[in-house]
Amino acid sequence: LVEKVNGRTVNRLSDLVEILESSAGPYDVFELGEPGRFIVLDRKAALEAGPEILKRYGVSKDRNP
Repeated sequence: LVEKVNGRTVNRLSDLVEILESSAGPYDVFELGEPGRFIVLDRKAALEAGPEILKRYGVSKDRNP
């Protein structure tokens, strides 16, 4: 369960999208439900890998409008 991303609370998927789209730093930090548990993603690498991940798993787009 992701509780925060880049220090901002995530209540719904739309919050997550807005946080990530407005992120300007080199890393995105996902704080999980347990204290001290987090995931750090290199923002540039994640953006570059997105199209290949979608293709590999047969996903046509990363979100609905």
